[in-house]
Amino acid sequence: MKKIAKWALVTVALLAAGAVFASGGRVPIHSAPVTITEPGSYYLSRSIVHSGADSAITIAADNVTLDLMGHTLRSTGTGYAVIRLNGRYTDIVVRNGMVRGGSVGVWLANTEDYDFQATVEGLTIRDCAYHGIFLDGRYGAGNAQARVFRNRIHDVEGYGILLRRITGGRVEDNEVQDAGYEGIKLDTCYFLRVARNAVTTSRGGLLIDWSIAISVVENTLSDNSDWGMHVKDSSHVVYRENMAYRNIQDAIVIDGGSGNIDAGGNYPAASVKTP
Repeated sequence: MKKIAKWALVTVALLAAGAVFASGGRVPIHSAPVTITEPGSYYLSRSIVHSGADSAITIAADNVTLDLMGHTLRSTGTGYAVIRLNGRYTDIVVRNGMVRGGSVGVWLANTEDYDFQATVEGLTIRDCAYHGIFLDGRYGAGNAQARVFRNRIHDVEGYGILLRRITGGRVEDNEVQDAGYEGIKLDTCYFLRVARNAVTTSRGGLLIDWSIAISVVENTLSDNSDWGMHVKDSSHVVYRENMAYRNIQDAIVIDGGSGNIDAGGNYPAASVKTP
């Protein structure tokens, strides 16, 4: 009997180890709220509705990947971001699923002068009281990099995608519809590429404000109630092959700044205004 019991324990241990190995060592999330305090790979095991007065998932660690696995993470409150990072952390990835409700869908903010890298990709975000995606490098972090890819954002009351104090990265292949403010806004950003995004039926299409060395390529900005593309008080912005049509105000406006370059192929031609 002792030998049988020992064999059974070993078998159970091996099966458990195999299950962990098969899932890639990832940690499942079954309910909310959750605070992630250790580096690693996390995933939703199912769709979750969070009704508490806080964020559904709070990230409080470096080197965290959060995969929604195609599930929906929904917050019924409007006071907090659905997914939130607010601290001295970096190397964060959030991807692959739907985020609904909350004040902001995904808010990743660096609170100190610290390296900050964040990736948000493959999400559908909707019904937020403020912004869809808000990435904030804050306090002049030396290496605040953002990568925002292939997200679909609609029916948010603020900005679809807002990047502030980011010093490198890419915003590519996103779709924003029905944002209360601009679909995409860069605020005090540097060395970013903004390419192949589509913004429709929002207050404005693309706003680049107080930013330097931005590449703007092949974006489609249509049916917005303000500008299609507005470059304001920014320098060394290179823009080419952007389409801005059926916007209520001017299509492409370059307002203030210096060293901005029209590399051609924009429709219609930009209206350049002196400071």
